Amino acid sequence: MTVEDPRSRGTRQRLTDPAGHSYIVQAARSGYVEWPTYARQGVLSWAAHSGGGWLAHRLWFRGGWSVVVWQGDAIAPKRRTMVKRRYRGQAEAVAAMNELAGTIERSGLSTG
Repeated sequence: MTVEDPRSRGTRQRLTDPAGHSYIVQAARSGYVEWPTYARQGVLSWAAHSGGGWLAHRLWFRGGWSVVVWQGDAIAPKRRTMVKRRYRGQAEAVAAMNELAGTIERSGLSTG
């Protein structure tokens, strides 16, 4: 299942390899930090979070995108970061994410 929201969190896909390990593969703006969905936050916290993320993306990461693969389980879907790569733009990152997702579904993830 692929979820897309290019303005905020990019593209995310949940998948399982042939051995039964579950993964989340995500292509998102570098510097993006997901807003905690279930935590109560105020408007000022949200504004600081959004503004800080935008500044980090523009100034520190120069508008680049990142592809991250997490291995997890039912309790913690993002338990371990398996792969993290940076790309110049969204198109490159999404293409790399789709390639990684296909490889994981066919033969698993080789981190070597």
